[in-house]
Parts: sequence; C-alpha cells; structure tokens
Amino acid sequence: MILSSHIDAAQLQGKLFAKTIKTKLSKNEEYIIEYNSNREAPNIGSDGLPTLNFASFVNTNSKPHAEKLINSNIVKNLADNDEYPSLIECQQRCINIFANLWNAPVSEDTSAIGTATTGSSKAIMLAGLAMKKTWQEKRNKTGKSNENPNILMASVAQVALEKFAQIKKNIDENTIGILFIMGSTFTGAPEPVEQISNLLDEVQKETGFDIPIHVDGASGGFVAPFFYPHLKWDFSVPRVVSINTSGHKFGLTTAGLGWVIWREAKYLPESLRFTLDYLGGVEETFGLNFSRPGFPVLHKYYNFLTFGKEGYTKKFVSCLSNARFLSQFLETAEYYEVLSSERTKLYTRNHDPNVSHKKKNLDSENYMPGLPVVAFRFSKKFRNRQYVVPKYHLTSDEQEKKILRVVVKDNLSLALSHDAVLTALDARKGATELERRDIVYKLLRNIASNGVKDVKEEQRKTMDKPRNGYHKHKKSYRGACLIY
Repeated sequence: MILSSHIDAAQLQGKLFAKTIKTKLSKNEEYIIEYNSNREAPNIGSDGLPTLNFASFVNTNSKPHAEKLINSNIVKNLADNDEYPSLIECQQRCINIFANLWNAPVSEDTSAIGTATTGSSKAIMLAGLAMKKTWQEKRNKTGKSNENPNILMASVAQVALEKFAQIKKNIDENTIGILFIMGSTFTGAPEPVEQISNLLDEVQKETGFDIPIHVDGASGGFVAPFFYPHLKWDFSVPRVVSINTSGHKFGLTTAGLGWVIWREAKYLPESLRFTLDYLGGVEETFGLNFSRPGFPVLHKYYNFLTFGKEGYTKKFVSCLSNARFLSQFLETAEYYEVLSSERTKLYTRNHDPNVSHKKKNLDSENYMPGLPVVAFRFSKKFRNRQYVVPKYHLTSDEQEKKILRVVVKDNLSLALSHDAVLTALDARKGATELERRDIVYKLLRNIASNGVKDVKEEQRKTMDKPRNGYHKHKKSYRGACLIY
C-alpha cells in the first residue's frame, strides 16, 4: 500500500510496534467483569428453582460426570464431520439404539437412518417434510397434481376409536399422512396407534389411499419401550414410517437435543439430502440446522451407556410410582378431579401371554399406559410455595375443563412429592389439621397395601353387621408402620 506524502512511515511503524497485543485484562476491565457478574447474579437467582419446576417436560437434573463431559466438549460443532468424527460416530450409535428400541426393520449389515436435531420440534418438522416430499414424488410419477397437501392430527389424548370417523371423513388423495402423539402433553395418555392403523388398512381397501403414520414421541417415545413393552405404537406397526423424540426430556440430557428416525432409507427422499464439502471433507446432511452443539449427543450416548435398559426402566418406575402417589392423594382428598390415566388400574387385560416382560418392581401391566404426568383441577396457590405448575384449558372438545399439570421427573423424589401433597392440602380453604392428617393416613395406607387394605375394610364392615353369623373381629395388637 502506498502512503500519502504527509505520513511519516517510520513514525507510524514505531507507534504500531509500541502497541503490543493484549494478553491480560487491566484492573478496570477485571472490575467491570466482576461487577457485571455480581449484578446479574441476583436477577438470575430470582428465577424459579429447576427442582420445583413441575411445568416443563425438560430435564432439569444432570450428574457431575455428565457435566464434566459436557464442559470438555462444549465448543465442538456437530456439523463439522471431518474435524470431530467421534461425534458423528456417537450420533450414529444413538440412532441405531433408537431404531432397535422402536423395532425398526434394520439388519446387522445396515445402519439405521435418522439424525439428531436441536429439539423434537425440529425433528417433527423434518418428518413432516419427508412425508410431503414422498407424497409429491408419488403424485409426479402418476402425472397428478401435487398441490394442496394436508396432514391430519388426532384430537390429543382423549381420542377414542369412535372419533376415527372424524379422521376418516377428512382423508383424501392429498393426505400426506396422519400424526399421532405417544403421550399427550395435556394428560400424558397415548393415542391408539395400532388400532387406528388397522382402520387405515380398511380405508385403503375402500379407497386405495395408502396413508402413512408419523408418531410424535417427544416424551412417550422414550418411556414406552422401557415401561410399556406390550404397546404396539412404533415400527412394529407397518404404517409407522417415522418417529421423533426428545433427548432433553425423558432421555435425561440437558436442553437442546431431539431425534428423528425413519423406518427405512426410502422414506427419507433424496431431495432432502445435501452433500457438503467446504469443511474439509465430504458429508451428507438432512437437518434444518447446520452448525449446532455436539455435546448433547455425547450426553445422550453417555446416558445410554451409563443407565442401560435396566437403569432407564428403574428411573421410569420411580417416576410413575411417584405420579401415582400424587394422583392417589388427589383422589383420596376428594377435592380434585384427576384426569390423567397413569393411576387407573386394570383388573383384566388381554395381551400375548408368550411375551415375557414382567420384571421385579415393574407392574405397568396393571395400569393404563401413560406418562408420569398428573393432570387435575386446582387453585393457584402452588406458586406461593415456589412450585411452577401450569394451568390451561384442554382441547377443543373439552375446552370447558381448566386443569393443572405436574410432570413427575427423575429428580422429583417421594419427599418432594410429600411436600407437594401438603401444599395441595394447604391450598384448600378451610381444611382442618384433622382432615389433613386423615387424608394423608388413608393415602399412605392405600399405597402401602396396593389397595388391598380398603377391600378388607369393606369386607370387615359387611361381616360385622348384626345377624350375619359372624362375630366382631378381635382387636389387633400389631404395631403400625408410619411413613415419613
């Protein structure tokens, strides 16, 4: 570069060399950093406590070893395949594990098809795009119009087979697929994927419309394989072509991870796959995001290795047991109406007797399937005790019902559930101390005996009636066991 005549080059060079590169902050700058940190701490501290956040499905707990793994990989970019090949390998291993959990028809010689995303919302968008592109390509091959595609969604958790008529009348040649939810965010109940898939078979015989299914398993997609193995909702149902789930919900990673898995590679159209080479190596991608953090994938793979099938099962047994504890309390108190299904006991169930999935402490077969979610009608006084509990209306067909929801996560202990129980009692105006003690006693007695105690109590009352041929029962001197 040529300098102007009025500039002294030697003088300018001296000034530049005198200005050395900073390697240390000045005291003033250090003070500013410390000041800003201290200033923000009270603001952040006024936020709700993650442990008491009953509103969100997002995991709010992490272990020290997992945090160490996260911190050591926090700057790695999942999109940079050439620079961080181990990240891509861990991602593919997780995809293969999901495919195995969801019964995808994958052989030992082939890898499952899927990808990690920044959340289950992005994952479901990808699945929807794949269904749309597949439908458009079929229409183009037959010379038909590919305009005005539509996708149908069931009416959330309360969908019954009678409501299938509403779906059936809306199916046409432009329907690219039907979306079902494995575990409603409203009440936690799953939708009957297998039953409606069978009805779609009948529709195909009548009309020729071959309608695929996508399952939104953001929450339930991770609970069902471990706790409800008898349910058919995944790739074991032939019409299910894709499933999405969230890693940062019941997958127990930190926020920012979702997954989508396809049944086979043919259900992910080539038009959605892109080949890139500007980062140094050739890579194929089909995500909505390019650069994204890689540590959530490592966290997920770490959880798979650490917990395993048995570990995840134990965690979900604990979550659902605590959810039933809270539900049973609300029903015992007789002040609240519980709408979630996880506490409903089944006394008869028809399923394949040859399928062995009964493990110690796993009694999921005795209850209606559902997420560890407790939905009930209540007041707003939970917030006064720093509990974060959302209040909302149900879906359009039950809009008049306004409820609260508690998501029972891994870090919600029985002790914390007990505190929530007492808070619920305090929230009812006019509740006396005697009423509170009586309700808690009945609840704990019912839980400890798995409902048998109440049955025996009714039998005793019947036998003790006058002129029934029985004598009054003798007093028992066995000691009582109190649970605190």
